[in-house]
Amino acid sequence: MPDYLNQDRIEGRFQQRYELSLTRREMAGIYHTSHGHCNNRQTVMNLQAQCIECNNLMHYILAHRCDACDAAPGRRHHKVKATVKVKRKKVKATMKATRKLKSTSKTAAPPLLPSAVPVELATAPAVKSSNSLTEHLDLEFSTIKDAIDPTVTITEFLARLFQHKSNKPSNYPNIAQMRNMSDTTKDPAIGEDATTTSVNTTTPLFSPPGTDLRMDWEDACSLGCLPDLNRYLLLIIDKGTEYFVSFSTKTRASPLALLKQFVTFTGKTIRYLRIDGAKEFQSKEIKEYCAENDVVLQLVVAYNHTMQARVEGAIGCIKQHSRTSLLHAGKPTRFWDDTTKDFGIKKNYLWASPDTCGKLETPHDRMQPAFFGTHATVAVPFRCQVIAQLPREHHLVKNGSFGHRFIEGTYLYID
Repeated sequence: MPDYLNQDRIEGRFQQRYELSLTRREMAGIYHTSHGHCNNRQTVMNLQAQCIECNNLMHYILAHRCDACDAAPGRRHHKVKATVKVKRKKVKATMKATRKLKSTSKTAAPPLLPSAVPVELATAPAVKSSNSLTEHLDLEFSTIKDAIDPTVTITEFLARLFQHKSNKPSNYPNIAQMRNMSDTTKDPAIGEDATTTSVNTTTPLFSPPGTDLRMDWEDACSLGCLPDLNRYLLLIIDKGTEYFVSFSTKTRASPLALLKQFVTFTGKTIRYLRIDGAKEFQSKEIKEYCAENDVVLQLVVAYNHTMQARVEGAIGCIKQHSRTSLLHAGKPTRFWDDTTKDFGIKKNYLWASPDTCGKLETPHDRMQPAFFGTHATVAVPFRCQVIAQLPREHHLVKNGSFGHRFIEGTYLYID
């Protein structure tokens, strides 16, 4: 074969590789934009959760750089940063090593004779230091002191206030049994002849998905609203599933109506509702609604972001991603309410995280709300051009046989 043919073949192979690299870079950018401008590792997890093959694109997705994300730096997720988690792991490893050294020092002492061992120690059962319900959780006590009793932390106060006796959450079908917090109450799962347990041996009862809500207002003036448009944002988030819904309003006068919309949409029965000390949250309507539906109303100190850290972090996350989407789309700031709705849907339906068993699940999978969207209808970049097909009977179709049967528009969010 002539040399010039070999050279042309080599150049053609390089051209094919270059074109393939450009195509994969473009696909990585589309995935990043269509998933709400999440971080690159989160994009890979989202694709793996949807069973989408991305091994060939993983290198390009992890190396992707978005100009809009670089121009609007800030909170990329509403959870704790990875550096904080690394520090926590180091502290836990240090504490574990310290306990191991103490145990070895105790075992180094001369053992007691069998006759010298007390009867109580010989017959007492071994006490487990970890609980089967909480050993998979990363629980930490807050350093904030309680306002009523400064001798204890706010975490200990809430744990004592909402502690329960049963080891099985299914043993509490209604809120009346959950509110029975007496120290001498018998466990309904054991029976009438059961013995009572002390406060120190009780185990906390985690609420089922969609029952432990946090709710808070946010002023959207930083997003760029106009006087005649919506100004406020009400965010409702579930603690167990990380599922949240945002409602944009002009006033802060009707949080109860929006809360009822959330309950109707998710189809869940609320058990706990944590709110701050704002006047609109302490209205008579909300108190009556909680009393009628057996909802435990948890009031925290007003303007204390630490006690509402979960919902405050979600608000910061949704505002940051809304700014990024608006900047990337080149849309004016008056579209902020559409952007927040679109990001909320993408976050719930696309963003996956591993559960205790290592399985990737999205907040939508955990909550199972009345939402009929699919991955093809949700994973659409904000502000992209869409073409919708119209049926022949539509009033915009002038000629059913030879006329145009489509309409063009800009994608904002799926309804």
